[in-house]
Amino acid sequence: MPKLIAGYVDGDGTIYYNIKKSTLVISITACKACEKRALLDAIQEALGKLGIESKSCEYKTRNGAELRVYGKSAIELLRLIVPYLHHPIKRLRAELILMLRDGKIDRETLTTLYGLTEYGDKDDPKRYHGLEALARAAPQTHTHGNRARTRERKTLKIMEIGT
Repeated sequence: MPKLIAGYVDGDGTIYYNIKKSTLVISITACKACEKRALLDAIQEALGKLGIESKSCEYKTRNGAELRVYGKSAIELLRLIVPYLHHPIKRLRAELILMLRDGKIDRETLTTLYGLTEYGDKDDPKRYHGLEALARAAPQTHTHGNRARTRERKTLKIMEIGT
């Protein structure tokens, strides 16, 4: 079940930590009229079986529904789903929040690092290219050498031998 929930958080969810209030909210949204709405109820039921409290609400002003998990329940949920999160920004946020909770980083460090995960305006490269932005920012710890260059050299040698 954690993999399924992580998939919905990756796609239609939000991981938000209010640094000033020290509150965490994990939410998953769906259109009221689509099939995903029924899945919110199923996820809420599954969370209940795991002992995680959640709240479901529908918005009158927009055609959407939302499932929210707050506080300690949200921390429990993060611990379950973080290994399965694939969205780079959401996974980074989750890991930072858990590191704060586990005493591995302080609030000041969280504030600095979490700020880097927040989206800016519509031109922010993280908004539509989170993986690329993360890859550019990450140190390159392992490259596979110069395989392309090696292949090019071999091809050139073969061509030289053939002429």
